[in-house]
Amino acid sequence: MADDNDQIKKCSRCGTCCKKGGPCFHLEDKVLIEKGVILSRHLYTIREGELAYDNVMGSLQAVSTDTIKIKGQKDSWTCVFYNTEENSCKIYAHRPVECRVLKCWNTADIEKIYSKNLIERS
Repeated sequence: MADDNDQIKKCSRCGTCCKKGGPCFHLEDKVLIEKGVILSRHLYTIREGELAYDNVMGSLQAVSTDTIKIKGQKDSWTCVFYNTEENSCKIYAHRPVECRVLKCWNTADIEKIYSKNLIERS
């Protein structure tokens, strides 16, 4: 018997993933910064050794390398590009790779890339 998550086939735009914090940037996301789709003011760095919540591990972990992420809105973790009134992404056509591969009902694809080919500050 399949569980409820097996029956989900597409995003319902609930915003849960967007409310848990912005994605990490991978090498293929560099073009989004270079072309000005995502500006440096929308980004922040978690430094190597700092503690950060690891969604895959489900706990705080020391970051193994500098990690660049999209900032949250005001005093929340909600991605700065998430439109809470419309449950939509303001940069959907140009969203980072983690956003493109994430399926909350099946996390296999995001787990494959989660900590690989990350952009570093340098």
